[in-house]
Amino acid sequence: MDKKRAEFYAEKLDTFLTNFFHGFRGKEKILATEVGLTMPQFFVMMMTDAKGSCKMSELAELLSLNFGTATGIVDRLVRDSYLKRQRDEKDRRVVRIYLTDKGKSVIAKVQEKRRERLTLLLEKVGEKDFEDLFAIFQRILPDILAGLKDYKEG
Repeated sequence: MDKKRAEFYAEKLDTFLTNFFHGFRGKEKILATEVGLTMPQFFVMMMTDAKGSCKMSELAELLSLNFGTATGIVDRLVRDSYLKRQRDEKDRRVVRIYLTDKGKSVIAKVQEKRRERLTLLLEKVGEKDFEDLFAIFQRILPDILAGLKDYKEG
């Protein structure tokens, strides 16, 4: 696609994604507060769950937080028994962050509620429309991910 068309679609996609994710972010905030978490705490737990474990520096970078802010969030989550710190077995200087069983339970509860809400939304979408959209996403995702990787490295 030429640059002019790419810019045109970039603007349309940016507007769509902003509206789409803004709507979901509001629902995520409700889900987080229902289980007694702030949004930053929720994102830290979700990222830790997705990665399995994280170093503090990785967590701060992934969430675009400074190291001190990330540490403060993790400190509170450790205090409340949602996360635990553990020395890396391969390099004892490294401390990794893990979800506790309590943290895993909260994430599972939030994911269940999120899926319930998504189910209600998808019931309003025609099955053929969703299948077409999903097929397109699957087709373009590798190119988008490659572009994101190139952008980050560039």
